[in-house]
Amino acid sequence: MKRQYRVRFSLLFLIFSMLFSFQGFAYGQDKFQGNTNGNISNLGYISKEGDYIYYSNIAAGSKLYKAKSDGKEEKLITEDIPNYINVVGDYIYYSSVKEGFRIYKVKKDGSERTALNKASSHWIKVIGDWVYYAKRDNKGQKLYKIKTDGSEETKVIGDRIFGFTIKDDWIFYSNESDKNKLYKIKLDGSEKTKLNDEESILIDIVDNVIYYQNHAQQDKIYRINTNGQNNLKISDDNTSFANISDNYIYYSNVKDNMKLYKIKLDGKDKVKLTDEGVGEMNVIGDYIYYWNTTPDPSKGLSFDSTKLNRVKKDGSSKEVFKIGKDEKSEDDKMSTSSIVIVLLIVGTATFMEFWKLISTHKITKYVNGIKGEMTNEDARKYISLIKKSRIVKRSDIYILLRKGVQAVNSSYKVDDELKKELDNTLLKRGINLNNGSKKQNKE
Repeated sequence: MKRQYRVRFSLLFLIFSMLFSFQGFAYGQDKFQGNTNGNISNLGYISKEGDYIYYSNIAAGSKLYKAKSDGKEEKLITEDIPNYINVVGDYIYYSSVKEGFRIYKVKKDGSERTALNKASSHWIKVIGDWVYYAKRDNKGQKLYKIKTDGSEETKVIGDRIFGFTIKDDWIFYSNESDKNKLYKIKLDGSEKTKLNDEESILIDIVDNVIYYQNHAQQDKIYRINTNGQNNLKISDDNTSFANISDNYIYYSNVKDNMKLYKIKLDGKDKVKLTDEGVGEMNVIGDYIYYWNTTPDPSKGLSFDSTKLNRVKKDGSSKEVFKIGKDEKSEDDKMSTSSIVIVLLIVGTATFMEFWKLISTHKITKYVNGIKGEMTNEDARKYISLIKKSRIVKRSDIYILLRKGVQAVNSSYKVDDELKKELDNTLLKRGINLNNGSKKQNKE
């Protein structure tokens, strides 16, 4: 007798895409690669090659599966939980959540599973014989590449990055080392060029035009040529998650409770596609796959990751593609507690990693944006940010925190009560800025 188990929980790590969107887009690459840039920027949990889709199956513990586009002929490939799925030739490349986001490859039949590196790796993009990815170290995320056989790992860019895309022989990226302004650099690391002076979340490139979210303008969508000219606003909507396909930008509209919209690349023909909030979206064929999300005053966003939905690009045929459940026979079934444990491991590992990335980004942005005397309102925002952030004991983070604390404590416009509250907040979080720079977390 079959039994159904349904586990509901929110994977808050998906917030990271609010920033990355960590919130990214992509569509127009010329070289063949294993998934679109837009899908990869949205966790890359599904990819397509030929008649098959390859995906993280939430109905089976988020393991890597393949199936026909209609969901038939479903088959387990590996028990790894994948992000950033790339399908190239006979192999599938991905970041394994259970293995600390290390890069793995496996044949489509599930054989020859091989680890390519030992580092936490994100935004994986396979192009030709190379795997490009963001590697986390104690100074932030930097762009690396490694051969598909695991050899010749090479740092491509010394800058800290916040998302990247590749077109032709160029890498385009948000340079976190320069307040997330857009840059480009050759694949071999030469001819580094600054493209704009705005805080930008890189999206994609279509026909030599870069599409990006202008963070200084509430993440409104802008476009700029790849030579840095003709910077124009596309839409007045504040956006979050987004993707590009078939000359349309698909995005979650923050002004309308995260509902899914589409708009042409020239800013015309805006259409609402759903009446529910949409989180990370992957575009495959005629369908947009997504999780539901709703604004949450206490958490920012709340996601229902127990259902993977899909809707056609014209807004029709909305349906639930996968439900977080597991049906097995009495001899081969998981207990409810086992499923909970598996899902919690996935959620916790991913959430902690992305929470750390988001926290670092927000603290960096806030502290570097301090100008003049801090006010009571500024101090309250800083205290709230510290309370909500995941702060690791790392020298660069402690230097930023110390700069913010000094700005608060030295300002005559900040009340003594708030200065004391800041000290108490740091004490409760176990943050000792007097010796924090000497303690480093090597994760």
